[in-house]
Order: sequence, then C-alpha cells, then structure tokens
Amino acid sequence: MKSVHITNYYHKNSGGISTSYNNLLAAAERHRRHVALIVPGETESVEIVNEFAKIYYVPAKYSPIFDKRYRIMMPWQYMMKDSAIRKILLGESQGPGVGKFMGQKGKGIGYLLEPKAATRISEPTPVFYLRLPAGKPIEEVVLLALSSTKQRREIELGPSLEKQELKAESRRSFESLEVGAQLFKITPMKLAPGEYLFLLLGSAEPPKGSYGKVYDFSIQAPAKPVKK
Repeated sequence: MKSVHITNYYHKNSGGISTSYNNLLAAAERHRRHVALIVPGETESVEIVNEFAKIYYVPAKYSPIFDKRYRIMMPWQYMMKDSAIRKILLGESQGPGVGKFMGQKGKGIGYLLEPKAATRISEPTPVFYLRLPAGKPIEEVVLLALSSTKQRREIELGPSLEKQELKAESRRSFESLEVGAQLFKITPMKLAPGEYLFLLLGSAEPPKGSYGKVYDFSIQAPAKPVKK
C-alpha cells in the first residue's frame, strides 16, 4: 500500500499540520507502508525521511496573499502535462521497487523490479536530504549507477551479501553536509540520464526479506524543444 499527500501547509513554522505529517512519515516506517509528501519549496529536491517515507519539494513562489512567509503551489503546477507534480504522481503510481538478490556465475546481482524508478528527476545535479539511522555515518552511504533491462534494474554486489564488493565504475561521487541530527544534504556530481540508487552498506537482512536499504531514482533526459 502507498499513499501520496499534497499540501501547501507543510512548513517549518506551520505548527500542528507539520507535526501531523511528521507523525505520519514516522509511522510509515513502523508499519512498513510507503508514504510520499509533496510540498512547496525553494528548489526541486527530495528528502528521504526513512526507508518508507520521502518528501518532494516543488519550486514555488511566496504566497501573494495571506501569510507571505509561506510558499504556495498553484493549480497550474499540477494541471499542466509536463508539470513537476504530475511527473511525481505518475512515478509514484508504480508499485514500490522490490529488492532481490541472486547468484550468477560466482557473482551476486542485486536488482529492483521495474525498468525505471518511481522517482524521476530532470535536474542533473539534484539535491537530496537523507536521514540516517542512529549510529550510521554518511561514509556508509554509496551512490551507484544501475544497468537496466526491459524488466528490471541491476547492480553487481560481489560474491555474496556478506561480502559486498562494489565496482568502482558503478560508484558516483556526491557532496554531503549534516544539516540536522543524522540529516544530511546530499548533492551528487552531475549525473547523466539513467538509473541510480543510494545504498546503505551493511543493511541487508535476508531473513526479513531485506536485501539492503536503498533509495532509487531516475535522471531524465532534458525534454526536446518543441519546433514551432
């Protein structure tokens, strides 16, 4: 089960509404139910709250009326065909990616179902906010490029889950800055169009059906200009 919520009233200073949504995002992890929140922001970015919850920030201007401290998403931001909100909703309409692991000729292949991630971003240098579990350092997070087939996305993880050996050519660099308790702002180097994921090293729990905590996303090719 997955739910997607859109609101103009999620702000640092919005009191009870923010508290209510924060509780919902926290409950998503406890109940293992996927929840996404779409809110106004200064720039396009994604905050990964936990394995089951994330917040999409959509660029929006300050409100011209009422409380001008707040940004507000306007109707045309989700009515237009190529709007950021429509792209998010179309991406989230997919089922959540399911991590799997299989042995193949002496090497382990991790894969996600579906050829593309639900989260699709057009910015080649997107900004992410990643909240890590207590005690986990940012050095245990890696950004990996995936190879794609018609049915799924794959990454070679090494000979076994216990002995993960990630290929250097699959890794992508990123800058990180801790902006809160275990909350990191992550800015990758410029990414080419393709499929990617963040992997938390050492997070696989096969008995529980978990093959590593990941957050996957797509970088989309720029739209071609329409000829007049």
